Amino acid sequence: MRRFLKPVIIIPALLGITLSFSIFWKIQEKRKFEATLKNAVATAVSSGLLPKGNLIHLESRADYYETVTRGKVLLVFLTTDCGACNKEILTMSQTLPRFPPHLAVYGVFFEDRDKVSKFSQENPIKFPVLLDKGGQIFNGLHLRYFPAKILLENGIIVKTWVGSSPNEESLLKEIGPGETKL
Repeated sequence: MRRFLKPVIIIPALLGITLSFSIFWKIQEKRKFEATLKNAVATAVSSGLLPKGNLIHLESRADYYETVTRGKVLLVFLTTDCGACNKEILTMSQTLPRFPPHLAVYGVFFEDRDKVSKFSQENPIKFPVLLDKGGQIFNGLHLRYFPAKILLENGIIVKTWVGSSPNEESLLKEIGPGETKL
């Protein structure tokens, strides 16, 4: 009977220890990832100003850098092959009518013009699309995740955050109080 009890006790104990270690490891990875996001956002905001670069309008080919550094502007950095970006485009497009008229919203891509043009024709992007040639501005902000959102007031970074918004209400909260229409 003793031989039978030992494996019955030892095997579940080993499984419990292994499972506990696995859960602990996943929690640590999540905390590390969240800390990385916080650091990336803090680095971008600490600079205070939008880095210099070119923001070329997809259709008119005009440089909008001076335009985005005047007034209240929300820049949403996106890529064509990002599932979270596709979700954010949909949420942004649906929420756009609830934004105040004085808040300009631009989607910013750093990929090839033809790829972005095709993508914008296939997706319901209801805000102007700008090209950040070579990712100069995105890299200057030290961001590494998409979608990344930068709220500017006269070229000064007011807020930076990353990730897709789960719904319209969440997006409106992210933009901040007093920024949206009721």
